[in-house]
Amino acid sequence: MPPHILSSLILIFILGAIVCYYDVRYRRIPNTYVLIGFFCGVVINTALGAWAGLGRSLLGCGGAFGLMLLLRWFSRATGPGDVKWFAAIGAIIGWPLVPQAFFAVLLTGAVLAIVVKLRAGEFRSLCERVALIIYGLLPGQSIPRFPVPNNTKQALPYGLAICLGSVFALVWQLPKSS
Repeated sequence: MPPHILSSLILIFILGAIVCYYDVRYRRIPNTYVLIGFFCGVVINTALGAWAGLGRSLLGCGGAFGLMLLLRWFSRATGPGDVKWFAAIGAIIGWPLVPQAFFAVLLTGAVLAIVVKLRAGEFRSLCERVALIIYGLLPGQSIPRFPVPNNTKQALPYGLAICLGSVFALVWQLPKSS
């Protein structure tokens, strides 16, 4: 297993467990763990790849931040902690893996949203909202903005989706044995 993938997996598992606990329990991601993830990602990537590793880490952080900020801006499906946490994940995994991780995070988030809505008995409402968002993507239409639930237990802990999606993207990059 390549050392940068192994170190990324270990770091995401350790910090991810803590972040997921806070996000599921309190619906917030403490900045302390975001900063630890960012600095550890930069240090590990720099140690493994010198200046190129530092560049990949910083580009990964910026790219991940930008992608998640766009998601927050268009859908309000994520909170500021989610944006910062994915930026830290970007610093850990580096730029080349950020687009794949973002796609995996979106898919994981969709699956978790379906599970949460099924458990709450609100699956039909979710389908209607998704249809309205897709309709809003058509030319001449606008994407609707939905209110954030007052009950935080109904909100999706997106930090969990970020951790799972990032791990899936890293595992997908593992060399395939023949």
